[in-house]
Amino acid sequence: MDLINMKKYKQPIEDYYRYEQGVNHIIWTDCKRRLSRALSNVQKTILDVLVREPRFNRTVKTEFQIMVVGIPNVGKSSLINTWRSHNMGTKQSAVTEGARPGVTVRVQNRVRVLDKPPVYVLDTPGVLSPSTRNVMKLALCDLILESATNPHYVADYLLYWLNRICGRVVLLDSHTKNVGTLIVR
Repeated sequence: MDLINMKKYKQPIEDYYRYEQGVNHIIWTDCKRRLSRALSNVQKTILDVLVREPRFNRTVKTEFQIMVVGIPNVGKSSLINTWRSHNMGTKQSAVTEGARPGVTVRVQNRVRVLDKPPVYVLDTPGVLSPSTRNVMKLALCDLILESATNPHYVADYLLYWLNRICGRVVLLDSHTKNVGTLIVR
């Protein structure tokens, strides 16, 4: 988390996820400056959880399989490739990465990221909560496929927020709440 004021926001964020969302493990990383240490911290926490938590058929299965799940375009595939490269010493990407959302369209083949113990990771497409408001926010930031939303509705949502924050769209001579009027101008 290299872009936030850690002194101000770290504790409230941790409290929210621990007490309101039931998250047990929170790892703060700065992948831009300390990539190796960040990967080591994540890997250590994952291995601790895998070994400690109850698991069906533990005596028979000696390998672990995990999934990387998150909202679209946050670097799930990049994390897998970096983790694999860090541990396996290979620069070749195992999963496809892209700057646009929708590169990973289905759960893919498992990728070996660690030898001892054997750990395999599954890449997944981005998932969203079914909230229309969240989808519109992500669409405004170009984090979901354009085909998943109607551009007219996204423009209308942007106009709504501009009117709410600024009182009116500054570039217009008069106030409007109608996105059709805005597009015509």
